[in-house]
Amino acid sequence: MSTEPEAHAELVDAVRVALGRLDASDRELLVWALVEGETLREIGRRIGLRKSGAEVRVAGLAFGRHMKDH
Repeated sequence: MSTEPEAHAELVDAVRVALGRLDASDRELLVWALVEGETLREIGRRIGLRKSGAEVRVAGLAFGRHMKDH
């Protein structure tokens, strides 16, 4: 059974691996949204999309839908 610090370390490692699989620009979007707390409107302005477009991009990344079919 894992202790709390071990479980936290495992989670941190898993997040690092997942973030490492993203393109740098996708990683940056998640940092803006989840770390820096930017609004979707602010992110949209940065990347040239409306708020709804930014929401789709950020949600897709956050929920693992960043994989392309082609």
